[in-house]
Amino acid sequence: MKIVDIEKWAPHVGMFMLEFGAVESFTRSLLEELTPPLIYKHIKEMALSNKIKIITDILKCSEEHPDLHQELIQAYKHIDELTEIRNIIAHNTVKLVFWENHEPEESPCDEALYSDKNSKTITLDEMQEHNANLSALVETLYRIDGTKRGRRIAKDLEYFKISGLTLSDWSNLSKE
Repeated sequence: MKIVDIEKWAPHVGMFMLEFGAVESFTRSLLEELTPPLIYKHIKEMALSNKIKIITDILKCSEEHPDLHQELIQAYKHIDELTEIRNIIAHNTVKLVFWENHEPEESPCDEALYSDKNSKTITLDEMQEHNANLSALVETLYRIDGTKRGRRIAKDLEYFKISGLTLSDWSNLSKE
């Protein structure tokens, strides 16, 4: 008999960690885009929370796409709040936790991710909620990036229209 059933936790923990992997990857790519190579090589290995601070500061100073940058800053603010949850998940395991103050009709114990370091717990329901929130934030990051790319393409196409060039003219130029 198992005291805790980690198999029911595994898909949720795995999804959360994979989503955070997507955040880390997106963040590194964004920093590489926003900073010169000389600076990027020093900041690419920093902790995520420090990377988020740098990105936020850079975006606050940028005049390009202010609407998208504000949304990106907000998404990163919420992601930064979830980094503590990620650390609890990454450095602890599911345990049987006995609740001190529980209602008589409630169970005195339950399975939860428990942090020995700071006594914080994450129940399975909370884990599922964190997953939903993080997944929505990851979608937001990539949607914003897609919108920015779309705007750049539209701007490039406008240039072609104004200059009289067509895409076939452009491809002939690159062959020369």
